[in-house]
Amino acid sequence: MIYRGIGEKIGDLYGIGSQVLVGYAIAFTISWECTLILLGAMPVVLVASGISIKAGFAGVKEELIAYQ
Repeated sequence: MIYRGIGEKIGDLYGIGSQVLVGYAIAFTISWECTLILLGAMPVVLVASGISIKAGFAGVKEELIAYQ
């Protein structure tokens, strides 16, 4: 169960990373100003990702405790 959860999260990480790169490429081809707006929003996205990762690790710890 834990390995399946970690595997899904790694797959999601690759998917999100590729979506971000494609988004920047499309934004740059449309307008460089749009790319600047996306880069300006990056700190907010990183903070939200950090909170999500922290919550995910807390869930894994709870599952390990419940599994034992």
